[in-house]
Amino acid sequence: MGSVSFPLVTTFAKEASATCDPALRRRMATMERRLLRGDFKGFEAFYETVSMDSRCYLVVARLTMQGAIGSGNTALFSRVLDDVRAYPRRCGLPLAQLAVDITEVWLRQFLDVPDGYPDWLLDGSMRGVPAEWRLMTCYLMVKMFLVRREYVKAQATAQVALYLVPERMLSPASSMYLKFVLALSMQGQGRVEESLPLFREAVKGAAEQRAALPFLDLAMGTKSALYTALKEEAPELLRKVRSLSPDFFRNKVRFHNLFTGGQFTELLSPREFFVASSLRHGLRYKEIADRLGVEVSGVNGITKSIYSKLGVHGFAELGGKVW
Repeated sequence: MGSVSFPLVTTFAKEASATCDPALRRRMATMERRLLRGDFKGFEAFYETVSMDSRCYLVVARLTMQGAIGSGNTALFSRVLDDVRAYPRRCGLPLAQLAVDITEVWLRQFLDVPDGYPDWLLDGSMRGVPAEWRLMTCYLMVKMFLVRREYVKAQATAQVALYLVPERMLSPASSMYLKFVLALSMQGQGRVEESLPLFREAVKGAAEQRAALPFLDLAMGTKSALYTALKEEAPELLRKVRSLSPDFFRNKVRFHNLFTGGQFTELLSPREFFVASSLRHGLRYKEIADRLGVEVSGVNGITKSIYSKLGVHGFAELGGKVW
C-alpha cells in the first residue's frame, strides 16, 4: 500500500513535495499512518525534528496537534498552537497567513468549534485560495457546515468536491473522507437509508488502511447508518473504534475547552453529550431516539442524567453548558 495522504495534509502542497527531503517525507507518511490507525505516540519527538523554516512545517504541526489531542498532551498542543500562530511573521513565505488561517479552520472543525470561521469560508467562496489548495479547502468547508449543523450546505459542498473533481485527482484517502462527510450530511438531514451505501464505501476504504481515526468521536447509535456499515463491512475496525472512542472523546472535549475557553463539559459520557448537543440544536426526542437506536423513554432518561450531572433544571439552562 502506498503512503496515506489526508485531503489537507499539505498546506504548501506542491512546495512541500518539491522541497522536503525524502527522509522527512517518509517520516510524515509514517506518522500520518499512525494517526489514521489511532496510535498517538511519538509526536513530541517528531515535532522536534522539523524547524519552522521547512516548507513542510505546517504539515508536521497539524499532525503533531492531532497526536497531542489523541494522547491528551495539552502542553505539546499549546506549544505547537503558539508556534503556528507565530509562523507568518517568522517564516516570511508568500501566503503564509492564509495557510495558517486554513490550518486554524481545520483545528476548529476537528475540535467541533462552531464559530470563529472566516467570512469567505462561510460564504462558500474560494477567493484568494490557490488552485492546489481548493480541494482541501472544500473538504474543510464541508466539515465546518457539519459542525454548524448546516447539513444541506454540507451535502452540496461535498457533492461538488466528490462528483465534479476528476477521480484521478482524488487520493484514496480523499475519496474515503469525502464519501464519509457526504454520508454524514445526509444522515444529519434524516436520510439514513440513502447515507448507508456511502458509509459502506467509506468504511471499506478505511478498513483497507486500518483507519480508525475518522470514526473515533462517533456516538455509537445501534441504528445509525455508520454503525451498521462498520458492523457489516469492518467488524474488526468497529471493535477498535469502540475501544479507543471514550478516551479520544474526552480528550477532544478537554482540547475544545483549551482552544476556546468555552463551557464544553467534560462531565458527560459520549452518548450523553450527543443527546445534550442535539437538544441544544433543536432536535426532538424522537429524532434523537432514532439516531441512537433507543426508545424515546431512553432519551428522557439520558436527559435527566445530563441535567443531574450539569446541575441544570431545564433546557434553557442547558444552553449555557453545551454549545
